Amino acid sequence: MTPPVRHHQRFARQEFASVGLDTAALARKFAAEQLDHWHVPEPTIADAVQIVSELVANAAEHSSGHVQVALNRDEYVLTVTVTDEGESESAPHVLKPTEEAESGRGLFLVAVLAKTWGWYPQLDGTVVWAQVRLRPAARPADGC
Repeated sequence: MTPPVRHHQRFARQEFASVGLDTAALARKFAAEQLDHWHVPEPTIADAVQIVSELVANAAEHSSGHVQVALNRDEYVLTVTVTDEGESESAPHVLKPTEEAESGRGLFLVAVLAKTWGWYPQLDGTVVWAQVRLRPAARPADGC
């Protein structure tokens, strides 16, 4: 299932031609700067940046080529989409990691932070997306 498209959207995309140890950090920086530019409230930025980090780390681990991060914002929802090249032998799925596990928490965190998430294969890779509700910025206690 592809996330729905709504009117009044903002869209940004960044491609990473080679996947390496710094790809997730570069993707986090891209997402944080873009969402701040769009005046997305800080709690939503923090959740979205964590989602980007986890999805890019998974893509880097399972892909053989470039990774693309796309951000799509309307007035209610932010959609994070990560596309990778390469063939996956299995569908992305949430693991329930043990306390001792050194990995396997990525999609678990995405599932906790996102309103919904999903994936679909494409001819030359996999697309994983997650949606986060846009929360209003906190107002001062005196209403100013």
